[in-house]
Amino acid sequence: LESGWDVFQRRELAVLDSLPGDRAAQRRAYADWQRVDFSLVVEEISVSIVDEPEKSAAGGEAKGVKLLEVKLLGCTAKALVKSLEASASASLQTLQVEDLVQSFGPDYRLLVGSNKESAPAAEALATVEVVVWHPKSPDRGTLDVEVKAAMSNLYLGGNLETVSVLHDWLFVVLQRASAAPGSGEDQGDELGKSGQAVGREVSRILMKHRALAIHFQGKIQAIEARAYMARDGDLLDISRLTIRDILLTNDETRQGRIAVSGSVGTLAIEDLTPAGANFSQVVSQVEGGGKLAAAEYVHYGRGQEQSPDGLHASLSVTLCAIQVVASPRFVAETLNFVRRSTVFR
Repeated sequence: LESGWDVFQRRELAVLDSLPGDRAAQRRAYADWQRVDFSLVVEEISVSIVDEPEKSAAGGEAKGVKLLEVKLLGCTAKALVKSLEASASASLQTLQVEDLVQSFGPDYRLLVGSNKESAPAAEALATVEVVVWHPKSPDRGTLDVEVKAAMSNLYLGGNLETVSVLHDWLFVVLQRASAAPGSGEDQGDELGKSGQAVGREVSRILMKHRALAIHFQGKIQAIEARAYMARDGDLLDISRLTIRDILLTNDETRQGRIAVSGSVGTLAIEDLTPAGANFSQVVSQVEGGGKLAAAEYVHYGRGQEQSPDGLHASLSVTLCAIQVVASPRFVAETLNFVRRSTVFR
């Protein structure tokens, strides 16, 4: 494929000589030619997870019980390929994983969601943008590849009973899949060999293009997770975890310098048990302390990208001051939640 692409590329670049104007104008006109313009819009994708139906007393099969319903709303994908540049983007407006096992009411119907309400979110949940420039592109600056990913607000519901049911369902599925014909060790060996071959090819490509200048940036506005369970038929709220302003960046230069940095803006854990009426904030940041955490790793490159101190790499981590106030009731309920969950067994 690479050999065929090189031949095609040489023929394409030869077209520059037949274009009017000087060399810069020729390259500009050639670069603006659009080769592929693709777009895809899917209004809604809905998937239901159903438990295995049991046989009825009459001998027939009863209908299965729905456990979850996954909905993806507003899925879009776009791609534009020019002579010397390619770009692609994708977005997901709303994600809803509805818990059909719980009986606590509509406020607890979402196990995963971009918003707690049934209406679609005003802001897209996730977006991804990728741009790649050819070395001869007139628009190529200091970067060869740029990737940007962003996520707005993600909600996670921690219903202990539902998680246990899903755990059992997944265990049965995996058990039957391993016992199915053609899923023995021979097939596993073949898959392992294929995976190793793919890994070697990926490593070869990465080593060949290791001098590319790449910029990656990922952002998450907020993640909210809530833990709750049933006790004596009633709802018991335990805690709510909120993390905001998560940022991850990766910058690589053509001289081999790699800089990876990440930060978390704020972290808060609330006590939703009855004891939380007096001390609601279990974990909170001290006012004026800045970001919760920040870290940066730098691998120095060649030439001007070398470290002035002669270092090969450096790592720095900073943490702000936090305050922890936990009541005995909160600690006991949290430990009980963990002990009763099949996920942590």
